[in-house]
Amino acid sequence: MLTAMLRLGVLLFIATTLGLCRMLPYPRYNYSPLSEDENDENMLKISTQQNPDSNSNPPPRIQYHESESPPQNDHSISDLELAITIIPRKQQPHLSTPSLELLHARRALKKLKSLLGPVRLRALLKDEIHDGNKEWHSILASSSYPFNTANNSNPRKYSLKLSQSHLIATQPCNSLQNYTSTTFLSWFLNSAFTPSSPNLIQGHPEHYGINLTPNPDGTLRGEVLEPWGPLMTDSYVPRFMPVPPDEIKNSNSRPTSNTPVKKPWMRPLKTYPLQMIGDETLMDGSEKVIANLHYAYRDIAANEGCDGSTSENASKKRGSGIEAILAMWMPDATPDDVVQGLSEHLEVEYYNWLRWAYEDIKSGAFKPT
Repeated sequence: MLTAMLRLGVLLFIATTLGLCRMLPYPRYNYSPLSEDENDENMLKISTQQNPDSNSNPPPRIQYHESESPPQNDHSISDLELAITIIPRKQQPHLSTPSLELLHARRALKKLKSLLGPVRLRALLKDEIHDGNKEWHSILASSSYPFNTANNSNPRKYSLKLSQSHLIATQPCNSLQNYTSTTFLSWFLNSAFTPSSPNLIQGHPEHYGINLTPNPDGTLRGEVLEPWGPLMTDSYVPRFMPVPPDEIKNSNSRPTSNTPVKKPWMRPLKTYPLQMIGDETLMDGSEKVIANLHYAYRDIAANEGCDGSTSENASKKRGSGIEAILAMWMPDATPDDVVQGLSEHLEVEYYNWLRWAYEDIKSGAFKPT
């Protein structure tokens, strides 16, 4: 009875907390608040794009031949209709009320996760994991080629759904010279292999388990327990590693054990010098692939305003930064709320990781080599 009550209480608390996670900054326990003014030229700015019209229309179902390219669209967020005025407190800096609530909720959630530990947390979620695995097998059985190879009427035509988030993080003019896609990924891997670091697990409130381990061939294995929208997903990527695009082989190549293989429906993205390819695979022992991962990163140059230009394009001074495209190709039978939920999940976690990497490099807490 006590265990059941604890389980119910934890899940109710998490469900209440997660409604706050959208695009508000996720402060770590030792967080120093940044300005919430998007026009502040002295702060890191992160812009995001998701799947198209996610508040009204379903995510896109992608059907195209090998020679075609998938669409890219913007994502918009509607404001609340109710207006509430908060009289500013004397304490500085001033955070918005939703950000304050999120700060306290994240702190409480961190404490609960720490007290439970990964083993007990997984035990609490065992029914949700079981139901998620069952639903994924049903999705795969109802899907078309390539995720269901039994439905292969035309091997050069594919039917998939794309879940994607696109983020651009730009820093102030004349700021860090070493805030690049390479140093960001170094920060990420350092966080993964530093046992005391909370960065990966705290990247999203719905990270119930996340673990990266090195493979003997030098690649990485990533395991994660998290919901994609309403669907609890217990999965792993057997092998991935950030590499230049010319080292990623196409599907017609004969790969070695540590060579990523790009699926024919994936975009080349040749101007993105670091890319990751991997197969998101169920952890239930079935080895069923539920999504194809394709992440791409590149550096962004400072705009004209940083050189003192007064041109129209230089009205807002922004320095150099990082651009990330996070694409997950999924079976065409995947429910739209699952596709959209994964896109939102990617947006939130990378929004936080890009911010934290910037903070740690700027403060000297992380020193890129």
